[in-house]
This record gives sequence, structure tokens and C-alpha cells, in this order.
Amino acid sequence: MIAKMDTTVTKLTDQQKEDLGAMTGFKEKLRLESKIKKMEKSLKAVRGSYGGFLNIKVTEPLKKYSMSIMVPEIS
Repeated sequence: MIAKMDTTVTKLTDQQKEDLGAMTGFKEKLRLESKIKKMEKSLKAVRGSYGGFLNIKVTEPLKKYSMSIMVPEIS
């Protein structure tokens, strides 16, 4: 397991470095601070004006499925 290896003595291969990066990214997402930051970002997006909220709810799903549709911003 990569987490238990002493990287000061043993050099990691490219595959091991990739696996270690994925593992640390996963651990970072599970940290309480990361979850709080994500929640605050979501709350900030929905606590704005109704127009801003509607803009997010209308344009975000459209961005996923069609990049050719131009949706005017609601303010």
C-alpha cells in the first residue's frame, strides 16, 4: 500500500504517484473543512436574489446537455 511506504527512501513509480494523488484527493473530499466549504458555496449560490437562483437552476442543466443553446441571463 502506497500510504505506508516511506517515500524518502523509496522512489514512487508513475503509476504509484497517480494512485497516491487519487487517494489524497479522495481523502481531501472527505475532510470536514472541505464539506463545509462546499456547503457554504452552495448556500451562497441559492441565498442570492430570485433571479440569480433561477439563472442557476435554468442554465446549469442546459450547459451539461447542449453547448449550442444560448440562454439569456436573468438578473
